[in-house]
Amino acid sequence: MESKKCTSCGALMQKPEDFGKEKNGEASAEYCSRCWQDGTFTDWAVSANLEVSTE
Repeated sequence: MESKKCTSCGALMQKPEDFGKEKNGEASAEYCSRCWQDGTFTDWAVSANLEVSTE
């Protein structure tokens, strides 16, 4: 799997476990596992983006 950056938080994704999961269980091509699980944003991603947008 090639290295990519999460389009939500910018984290480097190198290992399979670094990539988020889609609803069908496949790895997300855009988001890391902290930001994306089961085809939707996690609470962590939502709160991190709220902090950025309010600064």
